Amino acid sequence: MFTLNRHDKRLFAITYVSAIFLLILASLFDQQISQNFSSQDSIFGTLFQNFGMFPEPLVLFLSANILSFAGYQRSRSTGLKLILTLAGLLLSFWAISHMVDDWLYYGYSTMTNIDKGLPIATANNDTGSAISYPISLKYSVSLVIWALGTFIQFKWLSKKEPKALQYLISVAIMGIAFHFLSESIIDTMKETWGRFRPYEVFGQVDGAHFTNWWQINGENGHRSFPSGHTLAGMSAMFFPFLVDRDNIKGQKIATYTCLTYGFLMAILRVRVQAHFLSDVTVSAMITFFVCFALAKLAGFSFIEED
Repeated sequence: MFTLNRHDKRLFAITYVSAIFLLILASLFDQQISQNFSSQDSIFGTLFQNFGMFPEPLVLFLSANILSFAGYQRSRSTGLKLILTLAGLLLSFWAISHMVDDWLYYGYSTMTNIDKGLPIATANNDTGSAISYPISLKYSVSLVIWALGTFIQFKWLSKKEPKALQYLISVAIMGIAFHFLSESIIDTMKETWGRFRPYEVFGQVDGAHFTNWWQINGENGHRSFPSGHTLAGMSAMFFPFLVDRDNIKGQKIATYTCLTYGFLMAILRVRVQAHFLSDVTVSAMITFFVCFALAKLAGFSFIEED
């Protein structure tokens, strides 16, 4: 049974009242909103499309590094210490390489669009179009970011008291569960719903047609519902748990900043014609709930009682 403090109740109410309002609005005017609000020429929306997904891989990077550090510090067995440390470091590097891969894919896609005179946010999400870039660039950038980030995080962890480190170990386990569970749910729904994206419906794909968010089309290669970018943006809701538990002000700032970021990512996905409003709203609701539920199961709150 979940125990909710007053901050939990307020946060849950703000998130779901807002989301339910948007979902009702989307249920009535999904297609019209995209027709009148979206533009693939949005520079701000394109920047978020290209580089704004970092919270999702960062959750895995930070969590894996915490477990790697703890394994090295606490394991008495040399063999176990080596396994835990290397496994954590490899997982954290994989997370960073995935993040850089997304940056390069969308970045090179944007440059290709400019060269061809296409709108800058034109995406290749479900078409299988190949965007090529030097593999050496991916791994060199990944290595630099991973090494620098790991060094900074390990310095931060080395200053933690045993009690604080034990708390962070639990948070890291929750973070890894959150990353893979939320991604699995969203990806499965994408495949099952088979919903066309707005830019497909509005003329870029022959045979594309609008369907309401509650209509399941089955696997057809189209993956608009729910939004993967919104999952990535709303994954920022994990970060408040890294704030010291006695820093209530910091927890509040982190929580509402991250929530705002998640909703901003959602709105900008609608703006660049990549998703309908219902796509991003349902994704935000699912991602937030998975994080919220796992946190409560672990006995954590986004914001502790004053």
